[in-house]
Amino acid sequence: MQYKGLINELIASNNKTEIIVMAETVAALDRIEAISELEVYLPFISNENIYNSLYSIQPDLIFKSRYVPFYKYITVSEKYYLQSLSGWKNWALNKKFEDTLLGQHPLYKKWTPEEDSLIKYMKPFLVTIDNSVLSIYKKTLDQIVTSNKKVVIVIPPIYLPTGQTLLDLSQFRKTLSSLADNKNIYYFDFSEFMVDKKYFYNVLHLNATGAVVFSNAFADSLNKLVLKKTE
Repeated sequence: MQYKGLINELIASNNKTEIIVMAETVAALDRIEAISELEVYLPFISNENIYNSLYSIQPDLIFKSRYVPFYKYITVSEKYYLQSLSGWKNWALNKKFEDTLLGQHPLYKKWTPEEDSLIKYMKPFLVTIDNSVLSIYKKTLDQIVTSNKKVVIVIPPIYLPTGQTLLDLSQFRKTLSSLADNKNIYYFDFSEFMVDKKYFYNVLHLNATGAVVFSNAFADSLNKLVLKKTE
């Protein structure tokens, strides 16, 4: 729901993109009640695609952020102002920022005993699929395909201990895989690709080591199953 505006903007403004990768967490098809990391979107709140997608989640907040003077500046965290200050400082000193990682932000964290404790006392997690969100998801896929682009739906690695019963992904996997047509929409399930804690810093997130391993495996799969079919 939150990324739909970004996808719409990409479809509308970029004709060179051939493949859109949608990496989905277990909450991807659940309805959300609040926007995550709002400060990332606020500089672009006047963009109609961004505004409309965020408005569908928190209409009052988004309307005020766009139309009430200075309102958006009281909704962001301290982190936003620190980053803004750093950006203005670099601009004043005429420093050029080069993103050598091309948008990647690896986290050099390790699995801690606290994560084991969380798993030990965690209650079974029900993966919710909201039919209204699923309907919007399908329409978004149709939009992408209609714009002559291909879609790759990916479930990234998840740390699932052997024999665990905390997380049942069967319906989630079935739903996403049913959307693939092996022509314009592809489905990759990497949820059980890694079983070693050294690749994770929590159940749902890879650390820097895991990110490299997964990226290589994903790139290989992408090349074999998608790119070669477009030649």
